[in-house]
Amino acid sequence: MVVSAWIAAYARSLVGLVLFVAAVTKAGDRRQLASIIQAYRLIPDRTARWIARVLPETEALIGLMMLAGVMTNYAGVAAAGLLIVFAAAIAINLVRGRTNISCGCFGPNPNATIGWPDVARNVALVAAALLTVSAFWPDPHALDLPPRDAAAGALAAAVTVTCWWLGAISVHMLRGSS
Repeated sequence: MVVSAWIAAYARSLVGLVLFVAAVTKAGDRRQLASIIQAYRLIPDRTARWIARVLPETEALIGLMMLAGVMTNYAGVAAAGLLIVFAAAIAINLVRGRTNISCGCFGPNPNATIGWPDVARNVALVAAALLTVSAFWPDPHALDLPPRDAAAGALAAAVTVTCWWLGAISVHMLRGSS
């Protein structure tokens, strides 16, 4: 079914781009990333430092696997698992009333504090990641697309991410001017 293949190609590219961009923005200062992870108060500091060392590479690897269409079943499950952990960490702290923690979602930004929209975004990305796993489709070949069509799905996802990024910059600029 071509529609399901297009949806899966778009979802795969969207999740891949988001994870890769997140990885690149986190790769710079691992100490600051560790302190952001520690601020969530969910794991020991030593574990947070270890996660800060491996998280950007893990996100980049999964993102690139999704973008390249390599082992997408595994990459989709790995992406969904990672995003579930992120959503749970944010939700736990929101329920605890700890809303002034830096999200750390796209690198260190003290102005990007956690909120329920972050949980919703991660849950939506979990759904998108799972759309790329062929086990969830009735026809095992439902996700097969010629490379040209898969590239079109990637382009559509790139446009989506660009619009999302421009929207976030616009909101940030509007908040700064008021």
